[in-house]
Order: sequence, then structure tokens, then C-alpha cells
Amino acid sequence: MGLFSKRKIATSTTVPEHNRTAELLDGYGKASLESMSTSNPITDPNYTYDMFLGPWRIVITESAHGLDSLYDNAKYSKDATFGAYRVLSDLNLSFTNLTQSDPRFLEILDLSLGYLKSLGFSSGHLNRYEADRWLDTHEGFLRTSFDGYIERPVSSEERISHSKGPEIGQIKKVALTGPQSWANEFYVERLKNGSYILFSVRDKSSDDQTRVRSTEILPGGSLGENGSEFEDYSELLRAAGQMFEYPTYWYHEDLGPYFPWIKES
Repeated sequence: MGLFSKRKIATSTTVPEHNRTAELLDGYGKASLESMSTSNPITDPNYTYDMFLGPWRIVITESAHGLDSLYDNAKYSKDATFGAYRVLSDLNLSFTNLTQSDPRFLEILDLSLGYLKSLGFSSGHLNRYEADRWLDTHEGFLRTSFDGYIERPVSSEERISHSKGPEIGQIKKVALTGPQSWANEFYVERLKNGSYILFSVRDKSSDDQTRVRSTEILPGGSLGENGSEFEDYSELLRAAGQMFEYPTYWYHEDLGPYFPWIKES
């Protein structure tokens, strides 16, 4: 019988409506989700190691009922369930005998993965263990079963009018990979000879956030000093769609028809 199934629970393990421990797990779940979506660390002072994770490590590893408390309080809400899972994951306890032999761990893991999917997080947010667990319990690949993509062959007849492309000497933003300040930006530029190229603007390196222009090499173009040149705007977009494969965080409507994988409606 599942951890969250309807069953009679002893009064001593029932989660009170305003249980502080459960509320903290709920808050940690919300803070973890925010951290995942923004790629920023958790800054809430309630969730420093000394205030939150450290005490949980002591309770779990030194108390006979530590895990019971964690799992019981995980019932408080979906965010508390995710918070409980993240406590074990962030303390590197999700790979130990403490959890692997306890079916309650797999239950909160499965519920947490389902919750992430329902909130629209991509499989790129999963670690290897989480991805393997999802694949063990679902048919298909991550891109289909978790991310909800279906393959859509791009028609060779699909074309975007030249008039929608940038004018000679101008650029047009066509894609952005994320909401972060360091996300990669992609632009189409029309050269003096009338051809089109794709270039990106990205951080110079992981240690240097200086934004720099980078040439993109795409299949099907004529390689020149400015990268892959295309005489036809549509052919450049087709090659860019093949490079990305999946819709980016933001993309111009011109690029939309050229992604070979799209979200299942």
C-alpha cells in the first residue's frame, strides 16, 4: 500500500494542519523548484545547511525514527513531498542503504518526478539516477515520455518569405535558450552579398561572463569567413531548426515551423 494511500495512521504520526516541520519541507520544496527554474542557489535563511539540512542529516542518520518523521511530514503537500525527496538528494542520502531498501523512498521519488513533469520542467533538470528511474517506470525515451515531444518531419515545401528576413546589413533575433542573463541568443544577419548567416551571443566562458559573438556552422550552407552562408532565408531556418531539434525557451515565429520535435498538444 502506498505512502499516500488512504489508510488508518496512528495519531503519533499524523501530520497536524500547522505542523512546523511539514511547513518547512513544503517551503524547501518550493525553494528548490525556484532554484531549479532560475539556476540560482537557494538564499532563504531558513534553508541554510546549519538551519535545515544539517539538522535533518543528524535526525535521519542518528535517530531510529528520523526517516519516519521525514516521510510522514512529506504527506503535507506536493511541495513537501518534493522537499522531502530533495532533503535526501541534497544530503547525498538517496543512494544509501537508508533509502534504497525503503519503498517509501521510491514512492516520494516517483511522486517528485511526476510533479516536476506536471510543472513543465524538462528532463534536462534530472540527474542520471532520476532519469534512469523514470525510464525504468515509463515506456519510451525521456524526450517523449517525460518531455512530451513528438517527432514532426519538417516538410521540404515549408518556406518563409524572403521579405520576412532581415534587410542587408541588419540582424534579426530568432532564438533564446533560457530566461537567464547568460542564456545564448541567436541572430540571423544578412550580409552585403545578400546571403544569410546565423550567429550567437553567449558568455565567453563559464568563468568569464563577457558576452561575445560566436559564428555558427550549419549543415547545408556555404562555408565562408562569416560561417555558413545561405542564399535562402528558409534554408537557413531549416538548418537552424535541425541544429536545435527542440523549440527553444523563446523563438521567433519564423523559426517555429522548422523544429523537428514539438510538444504534444
